[in-house]
Amino acid sequence: MPDGALSITERAVEQFTEQYLSALGAEITVDGDQWDVSLPPEADTILDINGATLLLGSDSGESENGEIPVHPESQFVQEMLAEAKKKQAIGFTAFTTENTEIALPSWITGGEFTVESADFAPYYDREALCVLFDVGIETVSEYQHELLRPVAVDLRTNEILDGLAGTYLEATTLDNSQLQPATGSYDAESIDTALATAREAIEQEVAPIVTETREKASRAADVELSEYRQLQEQRIGELAEEISTLEEQVSRLSETIEQTTDHEERIEALRERKWVRHKRDEFEEEQAELTTARDEGFPEKHREVYDRHSLSVTIEPAAVTIVSFEKGEIDIGICDGNHSQSLRLPYGTGVGITEKSKCEQCGDPLSADNPGSLSKSGLIGEGCCK
Repeated sequence: MPDGALSITERAVEQFTEQYLSALGAEITVDGDQWDVSLPPEADTILDINGATLLLGSDSGESENGEIPVHPESQFVQEMLAEAKKKQAIGFTAFTTENTEIALPSWITGGEFTVESADFAPYYDREALCVLFDVGIETVSEYQHELLRPVAVDLRTNEILDGLAGTYLEATTLDNSQLQPATGSYDAESIDTALATAREAIEQEVAPIVTETREKASRAADVELSEYRQLQEQRIGELAEEISTLEEQVSRLSETIEQTTDHEERIEALRERKWVRHKRDEFEEEQAELTTARDEGFPEKHREVYDRHSLSVTIEPAAVTIVSFEKGEIDIGICDGNHSQSLRLPYGTGVGITEKSKCEQCGDPLSADNPGSLSKSGLIGEGCCK
């Protein structure tokens, strides 16, 4: 997955908005963070945005002049995504040596050497499926909505292509949009397979967030249930006191009934004792029900609380794009003043280097935390063998 997948939400929303409105045939006039939108009469949309002004930015808040906020949680973006998912049109874009800059990995750019040259030789064209997923994670106690998570999958090998999704987002900005309607025929089975792979990758990516949110929801449910138990324990204690007081009243009234010689006083005492006994019986019944429920763990309340705190996760594709890119090899010349070396590595336009590189001395993978370094024995890792 791209390293920037977690930080591109707002930018991706703005890019997706521009792409979707352009697909509707809209004319967009840009003035800073404001977009004035004009739609043609035949535009296939229910969005009420003809003549509207869109206000970009997550901190835009409530507009003062009727502008429509555009940020990940805005109502407009939610409505646009819902409409886009219903249409589910497939777009197309191509990354070539002419329109895509060479991207070098962090183990090269962060190394203690100079990159003297980087020449890419394309051998053939490949295609990938790039999917922007709308991911929603929600509980009664917490709402989190991560919008437009990108994944790119090679349509031939079904391999996840790190970097390609991020390059796609970079390449489809307002001033440099390459997105076109997809033409020609594509194998439905390979599209479905790639889409399933992309969904699985997103599920794995958001799994830690889902787990954390589920744990928070579970803790919130535990707290609520614990507070409920304390209240019920308090109520059981209160009932015990009430029952004891009523028992004393019954005894006192029974003595009065036995000792009094006044007929009216005896009738009044009998009537009062009947009412007190009835009230005592009601409290005893409530106490018995609560005690039984407590001993069983309050099963009904337990179900109610944990049902309300259950986790809802939705993962839906918001946009699907066929991405054409060139596959070949890149020849990179590096030098540290004492040593020089030429690296020939598999490369794809928009994808970057497609093979993991390792320290030639110990075999540990090279990375941002273990960047490359040159020695007499060749390319080694700064962190593992220097």
